[in-house]
Amino acid sequence: MSTKGVIYVSTIELATHYLIGGLFESLIISELIKCRLNKGLEPNCYYWRDKAGNEVDCIVETAGKLIPIEVKSGKTITKDFFSGMNYWRKQSGVKVNNSYIVYGGKDRQNRKEGKVISWKDTKCILDV
Repeated sequence: MSTKGVIYVSTIELATHYLIGGLFESLIISELIKCRLNKGLEPNCYYWRDKAGNEVDCIVETAGKLIPIEVKSGKTITKDFFSGMNYWRKQSGVKVNNSYIVYGGKDRQNRKEGKVISWKDTKCILDV
């Protein structure tokens, strides 16, 4: 078996790699799409960004609702995790209880800005 072109990275190197945020985001969104397809649903997952650079990583359209999801690889929840989603919600009028932050930590929290869930719990987003 050829290993030409394969790059091996340790867990420690991966945790601090400059691409970890994009890789983590791709993993979470891929899982959301896979779960929807396995339920026989269209993915209906969208990315939103305006001219000023405000963005939401994923907006899932389901049962007539829009569910914004921000994906953050960090293990510590910070206030800036919510900035793009808060801006989009003000523009769209979507309620806070339908907003999620998926992050690299373990805790689950309900905050005034939305629900914070561990990356291991993304299935619960699709149960709404």
